[in-house]
Amino acid sequence: MTGIELIGLARISDREHQNTHQRIWTSIRQFANYAIENGYWGFNETLIFRLDEVAIPNSGSKQRVSLLDHENGPFTRSEIAQISIVLQEGKLPLQYKIMVRLAMKFGLRPIQMALLREEDIFYDDKLLAWFINIPRVKGRVAQLRRNPNNFMLRELPNDLADDIQELISSEADRSLCNLDGIRCPRPLFKRNKINKHYLSDKKLLDYAWHRSSALISGIFNQSISTLIDLKSAYLKDESGEPLPLKITAYRFRYTLGTRMVLEGKTPEEVAMALDHSTTASVEHYFRYNRDLIDFIDDSFNSSKVMDNAIARWQGYIIDEDDDTVKGTLVRGKDLANLGKCLKTTRCEWHPSISCYGCGRFRPFKGANHTAQLEVIEAERDFVRNHSSGPVQHQLDEAYEGAVQIIEAQRILNEGEL
Repeated sequence: MTGIELIGLARISDREHQNTHQRIWTSIRQFANYAIENGYWGFNETLIFRLDEVAIPNSGSKQRVSLLDHENGPFTRSEIAQISIVLQEGKLPLQYKIMVRLAMKFGLRPIQMALLREEDIFYDDKLLAWFINIPRVKGRVAQLRRNPNNFMLRELPNDLADDIQELISSEADRSLCNLDGIRCPRPLFKRNKINKHYLSDKKLLDYAWHRSSALISGIFNQSISTLIDLKSAYLKDESGEPLPLKITAYRFRYTLGTRMVLEGKTPEEVAMALDHSTTASVEHYFRYNRDLIDFIDDSFNSSKVMDNAIARWQGYIIDEDDDTVKGTLVRGKDLANLGKCLKTTRCEWHPSISCYGCGRFRPFKGANHTAQLEVIEAERDFVRNHSSGPVQHQLDEAYEGAVQIIEAQRILNEGEL
């Protein structure tokens, strides 16, 4: 049964049993999300947004799923801030951290993560940048990696590239061979034991050490959700206690799509970023306008959400004379000292500007970060008018980081008065 057939069946059942209206549609939506996450044929993101158009009576209100759903839909900005803090605190194993960051950055489906190999990550000596070749699936999972043109090239942030290289190095001594001792291709996310079921199928033999998309979905839903250990600010159980924040790869994917719409991206840009072959598959992201903006922004100017953002830097702001923190001095406008960089290798990012979006930057408590914010704003405006490449995204991250540091700096200074 496909997703569309499921909708038709539910409509018939709905007419026959009006008293089960809410239970039927809620169950269908939960199953549809499960089927999509596990790559079932006939279930795709378009189905979710068609389900979203159906109203579920719930104490007189309309309960929406996916785009405006706090359980399976995109994360709000404050939730992303909280997840970013957990990543920075090192609560996740390196492999899980990379999975989350790839989902946040590129909106990858579990099947795309499952198909990644170590060879897909490389450094370009001419462009002085890290890149990743991401397998395209577009619902045609059967192609796997067999078509060499079925990849999309994306630039990797340096800190994410460093994490991936660390993971690859830590597993370099693992000999991934089949039962005959012949070496198999090395996936980025490896199984603990070889999948013996694949050894008898020549088409699947090369994937014997790959984690399946179902395994990766399970890691997000169970292991990562448990380790991140965040509570939903919107969903409560029957006793009124907040439910755990649900973490799935598709929630990051929806977040990327909706955020791009709010940034003014075109349907073509959104389709390209999310690996869709046509713009018809992303029309739902452009449908809601004001409701969507209010949902995603999550009252960002409220003190609660600002506190979450500021918390990213509290504990990382240091005194300039603190010799216990080893790192390279970072200077900004007029050669003023801004902080220290903990990175031990060469950094190709924009000096003193991109630092504000980097987790290895330790800002000085007494530095004039406001003056540097003005430099970032000027650079951001210039790039926005003359470029649409990855530099613009880096400057947006630096701008938001600078704003957070200035606010955290103000709170720290007020606490000393």
